[in-house]
Amino acid sequence: MDLSVYLAPLVKWWRLVVVAAVIAGVSTLVATLFQPAVYSSRTTLIVGQSISNPNPSSPQFYLEQELAKIYADIGSREPVRRGTMEALGLAWLPAFSVRALPNTQLIEIAVTDTNPVRAQAVAAELANQLVRRTPADLIPEDEDRQTFVDDQLARMQQDIQTTQDEINALQTRLGVLSGAREIADVERQISGLQDKLRSLQTTYASLVSGTPRGAVNSLTVVEPAAVPARSSGPNRMLNVLLAFALGGCVAGGGAYLIEYLDRRVNHAAEIQQLLGWPILGEVGQIPAGADASTYICDQPDTMVADSFRALRANLESAGVGTRMKTVLVTGPSPSEGKSTVALNLALTMAMAGKKTVLIDGDSHRPQPIYRNQKGLSDLLLNGGDPTEHLINPYPRQLSVLPAGVTPLKAAGLLSLTNLRAILEGLGPVAEVIVIDGPPAFVSDSLVLAGAVDGVLAVVRLGHSPWDAVREMKARFESSPANILGIVLNGISKRPAFYHAYYQEPPTSDHPTQSGTFGKLRDVLRGLGSPGRRAGVATQSFDLRSVWENLRLKVRNIWHARLGRALKSDERKERVI
Repeated sequence: MDLSVYLAPLVKWWRLVVVAAVIAGVSTLVATLFQPAVYSSRTTLIVGQSISNPNPSSPQFYLEQELAKIYADIGSREPVRRGTMEALGLAWLPAFSVRALPNTQLIEIAVTDTNPVRAQAVAAELANQLVRRTPADLIPEDEDRQTFVDDQLARMQQDIQTTQDEINALQTRLGVLSGAREIADVERQISGLQDKLRSLQTTYASLVSGTPRGAVNSLTVVEPAAVPARSSGPNRMLNVLLAFALGGCVAGGGAYLIEYLDRRVNHAAEIQQLLGWPILGEVGQIPAGADASTYICDQPDTMVADSFRALRANLESAGVGTRMKTVLVTGPSPSEGKSTVALNLALTMAMAGKKTVLIDGDSHRPQPIYRNQKGLSDLLLNGGDPTEHLINPYPRQLSVLPAGVTPLKAAGLLSLTNLRAILEGLGPVAEVIVIDGPPAFVSDSLVLAGAVDGVLAVVRLGHSPWDAVREMKARFESSPANILGIVLNGISKRPAFYHAYYQEPPTSDHPTQSGTFGKLRDVLRGLGSPGRRAGVATQSFDLRSVWENLRLKVRNIWHARLGRALKSDERKERVI
């Protein structure tokens, strides 16, 4: 699995991802700077008295947990909210939450506010409002009854203690008696006192269960609310980091969505995986404004010219020029650059000393430069010697057979028999024949592909549609065409050392001091206009020319450093 294919959208749109992340992070930072600090105060209550009971029971625990859920729901209701506002004299309450902690009898109240004192007061009063709504909380008219019950409990506790002492005394006396009658009388007394003790204990337990000390349905504050010493938010650093991550993720998702909606071939790995054909060459872009028909002749030391020489070498290795003589150059759709590739490939073959013929085989879109000149269509209509229609508009050993004066009239006459006869007629004057054919979806391309020794498919990255590429593969694989490989057109990005190797920096007009400081001085000297550098006085200061000169100087210095490094590596290789 090639991860580069899956990461290609992120690499292609990395600027969008970075910009989106930065915008999201900066926006979040600016927004949080204007947010006030917030404080959180908490208080905790417990339901029942199980925590203080040395022998609690499971049913009691379950009942208290269910009561905790009910009280947590009551705490969020309007009566508790209104009672808290009336008790504190507030017109509104800050944000708060009341929840029962899972699998416990605890209830937690949390209040968040910009004022820490108010947060503590609201949390404490909310807890107080809940406690006041429990049955164990006393109302004023029940205070006398509770006092009576407390007095009775005190007396009963004293009676229980006295009875227990009497039982202990009788049991001690029973151990020293010897008469049967006396022993029986003491045992009756002990039995009566034990019955009395049990009755007193039962009554005492019943009275205690009706008081707050023994009530299950009661609330007790175990953690009072405190004034918070530090703010709980906003966490600016965390918010900014999350915004960065979220902005980057959204932009990354957008990049994948754009690539999914973009039905064009953008990467070499995609086209090779789709077609399964070898890549024989990668052709760079010819500079804007340059004449594509003579560029490699005028600029033979450029990367573009070298890429065509590499393509020629790969084709020769495949047998073109020896056992294979004719090559069709086509593509999946128009504007792939197939005509430029075909012309420059033919020029490269001719510059290598091979007699080459270029045939304009696209009857629907013939090249304008050969207009109104007899050629392929005239041979199909009228017959004749193909060599009589050859023209020589280019230097070297390159001849051209144009599409003809009226190419569309002969579109239906193109057949394997006619085309092979024309190619055989060109055999004596050509070692290599390159045909600039129509796109693969045109029926003529199948005829041309069946008559030649090999087919070269030109695919332009960022332009060729996926559907057209698939259709080209299906059409050629269902025909007897011999596919040589693919030429990738429009390769625009190369590492810096390519430019340093192929483009030597221009020499300076004046002597310079070696070293970094000398080159920096040359850059500063060249900030003016060209007239000033040549010693001519200038009256104006053009900011654009200053920037352009500075950019060119820095680029030339960088290329010079890389060039020296490459030459040093070459010398080392020769020594080795």
